[in-house]
Amino acid sequence: LTAYGSEDGRPQFLDAFFQQVGMIAQKNFYALETVSEQKKLSENLQVVKSCMVINSLFVSKEKLMQTYIQGDIALLSSMIKSQFNGIPEAYDELITKRNKKMANGLDTLIKKQVVFCAIGSGHLYGSEGVLQLLHQKGYSIRAIKTSYTQPSFSEKNEVLSWKHYTLQIDTL
Repeated sequence: LTAYGSEDGRPQFLDAFFQQVGMIAQKNFYALETVSEQKKLSENLQVVKSCMVINSLFVSKEKLMQTYIQGDIALLSSMIKSQFNGIPEAYDELITKRNKKMANGLDTLIKKQVVFCAIGSGHLYGSEGVLQLLHQKGYSIRAIKTSYTQPSFSEKNEVLSWKHYTLQIDTL
């Protein structure tokens, strides 16, 4: 069991889930960050990890999940920012700088084609969030409320059959 799911075949990373669904639908993929960039970021922030473990005592995993499910990105953003009290440089590296890169990447893609994008909810809200950065570039932003339908039996079985993800790293 990990923070993202379990090893019994359920998706552990939402982006990997969307990638797999998109691959089945024969869609193109464009990464806003490379695996190498994410790996380098995590390697450079070992101290941040230990600080966040201490700060995690202030916001429970259950409260974060409940806020996420309710779609309250303002509160979620506030909760995430509180995890970085005393280490603003870590928040800048993990959130703010990446938000700018994602917004710029999306701006480039959106100008060329229709785009579906999945971004972690912690990157969406606030004056330096991806939504506001795109708004500053002239995009209209609006929330879309979710609605759920029951998947067909075959669709549900197909999702349940996905037991692994393949990582392919293309070097330049």
